[in-house]
Amino acid sequence: MYHRRIQHAALKTYRVAIQHLTNPSVCAACVAFTEMLGLDSTPLRVDVQAADRLLAHAGLEDLLGDDVKEGNTMEDAIGNFVTLSSVGTKQLQPTNLFD
Repeated sequence: MYHRRIQHAALKTYRVAIQHLTNPSVCAACVAFTEMLGLDSTPLRVDVQAADRLLAHAGLEDLLGDDVKEGNTMEDAIGNFVTLSSVGTKQLQPTNLFD
């Protein structure tokens, strides 16, 4: 039970970091919190760094497509993607992210 709650907190932390990719302070806090949970923050740090490089290289419209046209922010689009992806798949379950 205790391990499951830590994994759930880690997944929520991961989602917050991904939703706030453009805010380095939030991402750093999420990495620190993941470490405080006693988990390896490497997957989170790698994903944040990769997304940062993609954003630096490609234009926002190239990455988000129709979401920009609809007036959504990057955080909205990524948050929707993370939420939709985690609903129907096992890929974003916390046990796979941090084990």
